[in-house]
Amino acid sequence: MKTQYTVALSTAAGIALGAIGVGGLNAQNKAPGAYVAVGYTEIENQAEYKANVVDRAPALIQKFGGHLLVATNDLTVLREGAPPFPIKRYALIGFDSVQQAKDWYASPEMKEIREYIDAHTKGRSFAVKARE
Repeated sequence: MKTQYTVALSTAAGIALGAIGVGGLNAQNKAPGAYVAVGYTEIENQAEYKANVVDRAPALIQKFGGHLLVATNDLTVLREGAPPFPIKRYALIGFDSVQQAKDWYASPEMKEIREYIDAHTKGRSFAVKARE
C-alpha cells in the first residue's frame, strides 16, 4: 500500500514540475513587442569596437530586459543593385516595448557606450513597434 502512495505522489509531483517547466518555456517564446535595429556603415577599428561595444552591450541589453537576436558582419544583399549605403555590421535587439528600448538607450551605462559609438562609427539605430 505504501508503494502505491509513493508512486502516485511521485507521479503527481512529476506532472506538476513538468507543467511548471512547460510554462517557463512558453514564456521564453514570447515574441518581442519592439525591436531596435542597428546598422553601421563605418567602424574605425574593429578590435576597439569589439572591446567597447560588442563585449559590453549584451549584458546591458539583458539588464534592461532585452534580447540580442542578431549581431553580425555577415550580410547578404537580396535586392538587386548596390545598396544606398553598404552596411558593415547589423544588430537586432528585441524588447517587450518601445519604451523599454528607450529606457535602455537612455541609461547612463548605454550613454557611455554611445559616446564611443558616436565618435568611432557611422550608422543608424532605431526602434520599431512589432506588428500587432
